Amino acid sequence: MFCQSASRGLAWSEGFASYYGLVAGLSNDGSLHWTVGDTGRSLERYDCNLRDITIDEGRVTAALWDLYDTHNDSNEGNANFGAAGLGDNNTPTPVVFSMLLGNLWKSVQPNVNQYWTDLKPTLAPNQVSPAVEIMKFNYSTAPN
Repeated sequence: MFCQSASRGLAWSEGFASYYGLVAGLSNDGSLHWTVGDTGRSLERYDCNLRDITIDEGRVTAALWDLYDTHNDSNEGNANFGAAGLGDNNTPTPVVFSMLLGNLWKSVQPNVNQYWTDLKPTLAPNQVSPAVEIMKFNYSTAPN
């Protein structure tokens, strides 16, 4: 469930599955739909007061979407959208879907922090700084 505390493993696995649904569903605005015709939920502007990527599947989904999409955003003064002073600024250097998906096959990642630790060394040099900012924006406490 989004914006509800879950175990680290559940938040990670469900968050990645929801992200995969966004991409496989060809979402162009970051809205996740559970049934045809519903209003959906925007992960582009994920709004949650939990503020901990390790236990919130919605925050995991939002971070992965932010790494992938090219729409730049900030928290606009609302800490529920993301950490203050940071943003999703990767327009020229988004992380491609095949890289995000391929990282899953390299090792077993029991949580989003381990996934990030495995993903970061595979990024191109010009992707690292924007990706680090995106993860921090989405309340990651993983090492830089």
